[in-house]
Amino acid sequence: MSNLPSALAGLRVLELAQIMAGPTCGMMLADLGADVVKIEKLDGGDDARGYREPTIHGVSAPFLMLNRNKRGIALDLKRPEGREVFLRMVRSAAMTAILVTRPSADWLAAFDAAGVPAGPVHSVGQALSHPQTLARGMVVQQEHPEAGPIRTIGHPVHFSETPPQYHRPSPSLGEHTRMLLAECGYTEAEIDAMLAAGVVAEATPGQSATA
Repeated sequence: MSNLPSALAGLRVLELAQIMAGPTCGMMLADLGADVVKIEKLDGGDDARGYREPTIHGVSAPFLMLNRNKRGIALDLKRPEGREVFLRMVRSAAMTAILVTRPSADWLAAFDAAGVPAGPVHSVGQALSHPQTLARGMVVQQEHPEAGPIRTIGHPVHFSETPPQYHRPSPSLGEHTRMLLAECGYTEAEIDAMLAAGVVAEATPGQSATA
């Protein structure tokens, strides 16, 4: 082990995430010296533990890759005793305890002054209404035949000469079955036969997009 100082030494982080995004963040904090405690459910723990492929000597490779430098505890948060354990751990987590003592704007200013890259964690509503989100066209207005006016997420890649286009809302289940089969050369009689046999299905009037 290196004797070099760690940027986040002395801070404890409680990680209740699993699979990929959250564990990746926790691993990065742990790599910088934070005491990251991975809290897992009793029945199998992190779902990534159960991935059968790829494995290394029977151990899930994705789990191994994203959970180094952490300590782990298996805890039943559905039981009152388990929740009490968790709350006691929260009270001992330096990072959590420190951050809640001041508004996020204060912390962002302090981090900026120290040269530490940081940004606020927005709610979904705040993220969708953020000026940068709107300026990049990341909120797209569409009209759905059943849901009416909706807002969806725009494409993150913008090309100057061939920009993304949003010309069709989410389809109902089987909405374009007949059209696509016809494009493949099937006759109307063949399509009707496949529908009758249950090989394919097509949307019925009033059917929802999630039906």
